[in-house]
Amino acid sequence: MNQTISPPTLITFKESCEKHTINPSCGHVGPGWSILLDKLIIDLKQIGWDDDLQQVKEKFGVLRFYIGKGSEEIHIRIDKSEEESSVTCEDCGSAGHLTNLSGWLKTLCDSCQLESIARKNSKPAP
Repeated sequence: MNQTISPPTLITFKESCEKHTINPSCGHVGPGWSILLDKLIIDLKQIGWDDDLQQVKEKFGVLRFYIGKGSEEIHIRIDKSEEESSVTCEDCGSAGHLTNLSGWLKTLCDSCQLESIARKNSKPAP
């Protein structure tokens, strides 16, 4: 029996926040990190996080997840997700690497990097 495993469905940051009843106005990241965020939020809730999310963003190419208060265990779990984001494409969720796109650092897979460059090159100059 040949079973095909489908890739996980990527959702937006806003959808992830709504799923976990967290305020989505605290930031934005690409859909490729939605699975990382989903796992992070589930794990944090299981270890006692109070849902106080201050900000979520991409900074220097990696995920940043800022909370109010949290135990050492909570902060260690956040650090792990931030580390995982440095090898996960922010656009599609595939294995990625830190990329410099005209001075802007992003973690992308080779395919998304090429697409990003092509989009940039197809825009008319100001």
